[in-house]
Amino acid sequence: MDEQAEQAFKDFFPKPGPVPAVNPEDLRKMWEFMSEVQARHPGQSLSVDFRSLEPFGADANIVWYRLSMLGILKMMSEHGVIKFPWLTDDKPSDAVFSALAVVPMQGIAGGTPQQGLPVDIDELSGLIDKANNAG
Repeated sequence: MDEQAEQAFKDFFPKPGPVPAVNPEDLRKMWEFMSEVQARHPGQSLSVDFRSLEPFGADANIVWYRLSMLGILKMMSEHGVIKFPWLTDDKPSDAVFSALAVVPMQGIAGGTPQQGLPVDIDELSGLIDKANNAG
């Protein structure tokens, strides 16, 4: 990776500290986009150039970052590390998008090893349960 690309990668991640809330509908739209890309390449591991997320607006990196937590939690659940039962046929429910949009989350320094997750799983679970009970 050249120096300019490496800096762009690091700048794409939210800075350390609180990550702003986003619109749940933006999370859903980006999830649909990423799912469509994956469907075109079944069984393959993919990476998406962050520039392809520009149509999602100025906060695309924040939406992507929050959505990436869903992928991490799904993987951890599949491996029995945590219990995350709110995906039906790999599709997040409205409650998941609503909770993921607002749960307190910390940014990380791109390219820097991290300890633990930047989101409290119990708090996220509680917000999902609350959203499920409200709807």
